[in-house]
Amino acid sequence: MSKFASGSGVPASRALADTLVDVLEQEIREGDLQPGYFVGTKRELLDRFNVAPATLGEAIRVLRNRGVISVKPGPGGGIFLAEQSPIMRLGHELIQLRAEDSTVDECLRITDSLDQVILSDAVIHRTAKDVKDLEKLIAELERVWEDSDLAQPLNWQLHKRIAQISPNKILSMVYTNVVDFILTNLDGLPKAEGFSATSEERLAVHRQLVDAIVNRDLDAALAAVRDHQTVLSSK
Repeated sequence: MSKFASGSGVPASRALADTLVDVLEQEIREGDLQPGYFVGTKRELLDRFNVAPATLGEAIRVLRNRGVISVKPGPGGGIFLAEQSPIMRLGHELIQLRAEDSTVDECLRITDSLDQVILSDAVIHRTAKDVKDLEKLIAELERVWEDSDLAQPLNWQLHKRIAQISPNKILSMVYTNVVDFILTNLDGLPKAEGFSATSEERLAVHRQLVDAIVNRDLDAALAAVRDHQTVLSSK
């Protein structure tokens, strides 16, 4: 018999498949269940959560793609917890950042600590396509800079695009997931006295970051990183 608690149906106010994924992941996490654990048959899960087969099928697809479960057909088959590689576990745990009590302040500490290696990789490995994308982003950022509501999301999109240049997939994954969390919590950015998120000096630093990458100038990139002060480091 499954260790999962009996379901009472999934709220209709959210996408049902996404909600079912969240519910199952939470129960797996809180139950401290081991790889190979029998989650149940499709029929059992349909009855537990009172959802349509298509909804369950989509939830199973998402969980399989994340490496959370495996599906075994035939007699004795069903849905089981999968054996996850360390990399898959890391990616899964980063996704969970958005559903837990991580703070923007914590995320800023991470981006601050990784900016130097992210910029170094970008200088060394950038392509013509990367240059084109960065020039487009910085031009748009300069155009909307005085409007904080437009500039702040675009600012973080620029940092995310820079991080995507790195050939170090673990580094890029960690950084971009943290930026995604910040993008969904911009109202939680800490405020520092005397700090303006849209000051001309701050915009100039972002232009310097892009120019250093375009020109493959590592010294200029590292200098720009030192000048790039987040709200956290401005306290």
